[in-house]
Amino acid sequence: MISQNPQIEFRPVQLGDAPLLFHWRQQPHIAQWWNIAPYEAQTLDEVEEELREDLELNEHESFLILLDGCPIGYMQTYNAGDASGDWWPDEDESTAGLDLLIGEESLTGRGLGPVIVRAICDRLFEDLEVQSIIADPDPNNVRSVRCFEKAGFVAERQMGTPDGTALLMRLRREF
Repeated sequence: MISQNPQIEFRPVQLGDAPLLFHWRQQPHIAQWWNIAPYEAQTLDEVEEELREDLELNEHESFLILLDGCPIGYMQTYNAGDASGDWWPDEDESTAGLDLLIGEESLTGRGLGPVIVRAICDRLFEDLEVQSIIADPDPNNVRSVRCFEKAGFVAERQMGTPDGTALLMRLRREF
């Protein structure tokens, strides 16, 4: 179990983080869920190019998750109402989206995930326009689904996305 007050911070991703992201995405606990379209990069050069494009397009905000100052994971947030393609046709600009991974497998299954998710959500809810936050884990990714549930997300339905079947989960703003 992680301490009661882990120091969780977020730092914007930089191009120089590509080797770390590549390393994490090679880990079995990440690869089976993350290395799907459009994140299919298999080499460091491909991950670096993917990251360069993401930073240039600026369609979402990407951060490293820091625990006591050390990078342990990656997250991206976005406005679901502005998402490109067929991602969230039923969402408006009051909905934020969230994707994340804990890259260090030794830190999974220890209660840290829900703490990170709540910290991210608290940050997203600082924007008073944000009324709900969605996540879309693979329904077979039991660890991820459970993490979001522990953070207060409620499963709404399974649905098709450009990446395949996902479980739409939502956290609503508390008034």
